Amino acid sequence: MTLRLRHSIRRALAQFTTSSTDRRIRDWKGSWRQGAEAKWSGTEANPSRAGSATAEAWMAGWTWAERHQDRRRPMTVGLAHPHRRSTDTMPQLLRHARAGAVGVSALTLLAGLWEIRRRRRIS
Repeated sequence: MTLRLRHSIRRALAQFTTSSTDRRIRDWKGSWRQGAEAKWSGTEANPSRAGSATAEAWMAGWTWAERHQDRRRPMTVGLAHPHRRSTDTMPQLLRHARAGAVGVSALTLLAGLWEIRRRRRIS
């Protein structure tokens, strides 16, 4: 009986410790995100008490956002994919592209249409 009681107490303590750790991580992450969003929106004031863990997390997010652009609203140019970075260039994209069955089929179809168009011009 004592062994089972110890085991259940240990399990309950482990669950309590895990949940409090998870909560601290969620709180830290939330403060970090608020700091990053504050930097991108132009806010300078840290809303948390100085020296607290939330203030430090907020400042870490603000500092990170200072060196990284806000990519939540991607800038699309022309026919670019909406999630493509604005710093990408076409030669880099083509260099890293891999031909798949759909791509090869599309190129074959376009080449055939181009040939039909060319023949109609000659006739």
